[in-house]
Amino acid sequence: LRTDTSGNPTFRTLLNRVRNTDLTAYAHQDLPFETLVEDLNPTRTLTHHPLFQTMLVLQNNATADIELPGLNAELAPVANAEAKFDLTVAVTEHTDADGRPAGLTGHAEYATDLFDHTTVEKLLDRLTRLLTTATTHPDNPIGTINLLTPAEHTTWHARATRTPETTGPLTLTHAFQATAHRHPDLTALVCGEASLTYRELDEAANRLAHHLGACGVSRGDTVAVLLDRDLPLATTT
Repeated sequence: LRTDTSGNPTFRTLLNRVRNTDLTAYAHQDLPFETLVEDLNPTRTLTHHPLFQTMLVLQNNATADIELPGLNAELAPVANAEAKFDLTVAVTEHTDADGRPAGLTGHAEYATDLFDHTTVEKLLDRLTRLLTTATTHPDNPIGTINLLTPAEHTTWHARATRTPETTGPLTLTHAFQATAHRHPDLTALVCGEASLTYRELDEAANRLAHHLGACGVSRGDTVAVLLDRDLPLATTT
């Protein structure tokens, strides 16, 4: 379910949006999955799930008591050596004997051809940092949540210093151009079955810039852009 973060809402407002979206979706939870896939008609591939690749699971149900006549039974975890999706984060809510919250535990399951252990660890660290900040200051805009550690801030600040190629701090444009120069043939964007390398994206952005210049647009001018959410949209940034 997509989350609407437009307008840089507070975390409290975002939770209300998510709640409304989810409750609306629950009204259709009995729709057969096969019918949904047939109606949406997504691009089918054996490499990933047709509708989503990331899952967040919250387990907050009471532990089931299994009582069978003449048998002693208990729940036991079963190890799974295969990832069902690209990334799954499972969180379990715990309560004490009085039913009061007693913390959360969780784990991640990921496709090793897409992620390594270090990358997933960093993702979980950032998720923990985001939730800690958001729950501590729920009325602050979500755009103010800082996901970087002090060490990472130092690294990024060092990269933003003056360089021989620039007369000021390193901007996003300079960083992109530097990457395009170092890795021109690496994939920069993917949208559906289409993709662009850094070289192709750089060339497309330059063509757009020259076209706008020929139309009389100067640096600092505001230009309205009408494009679909597709690869060409990225050239405008």
